[in-house]
Amino acid sequence: MLTKIDTTALDAKKKGLPFAEDLEQFVDDVALVKPKCRFVLDNDCVRSIYKLNETTKQYDHYDAYYKVKVYEGGEELGSVGTSEEYRCGKKELVYGVESFRINKLRGGNMTTSIHKKVALRHAKKGLVARAKDELANQIRNMVSERVKSALGSIDNQVSWSTRQNEIARDFALASYHARINGEGIVTLQANSSVYISNIKLTDQVCEQYYEVKAVSDELEAKLGYGVQAYTDGSYAILDFKTDEVIKYSAFDQIPKDMGEKLAMFKVIQQGEYYSHLGVKLLDHVFYIVDGKTKVKQ
Repeated sequence: MLTKIDTTALDAKKKGLPFAEDLEQFVDDVALVKPKCRFVLDNDCVRSIYKLNETTKQYDHYDAYYKVKVYEGGEELGSVGTSEEYRCGKKELVYGVESFRINKLRGGNMTTSIHKKVALRHAKKGLVARAKDELANQIRNMVSERVKSALGSIDNQVSWSTRQNEIARDFALASYHARINGEGIVTLQANSSVYISNIKLTDQVCEQYYEVKAVSDELEAKLGYGVQAYTDGSYAILDFKTDEVIKYSAFDQIPKDMGEKLAMFKVIQQGEYYSHLGVKLLDHVFYIVDGKTKVKQ
């Protein structure tokens, strides 16, 4: 193989495995039509391959690399691979190209062909990095969907941490008497075990709710920044206010205030919400709130 393959993400026991049939040559051919791309092997690229043993008439199996992932500018574009499929009643070697730009009703985002030239055309057309508007949509959707889901989840936790039937009943009765007496406010006991069985747990859930709600409100107001980190150390940052994406080739190029907040996420667990900071949504996706870095009191 002439093409350089990055194997740093492979477990030690999975290094040095064979490649699936004609995969090495296929990668070299793709590298010629996509010279700016980087090719990577990780543990997802390994699977068992079964071959019929003509002597024993039984299938032998061994682990091998069946695909190679393709990156450009730190962004994962997809993968290329080889495998065997039944075509017209017999097994044929096929060349596969996987890309987010491929959208099939069946088979998802991968297409295969028995003709290498056809597969190379698919690779040239499909393995293309996202334009800025596509990148903005990707970051916006990743951030918005996960924050919305988190708010729905913590909202349910608040409700289920209380005895809802008792609260609803007593509120209805208290409201009834308040209206009779011409009053506009009703009061329920805050520390009653009738309403809350575990006050400490409920308080913790409520604290979490306010953190998530504050982040969600800022996002709803189209403030803050969505950040996607790439494997090559570069970043794409979406400004929700202007809907503009700016790419930075290194961390030290990021504006100071945003960089300070991003640095804090190194010691924060995924899914922990902070109203003064933001949230780490995935290992490589973050939402940071607008404004100067604040120290929570």
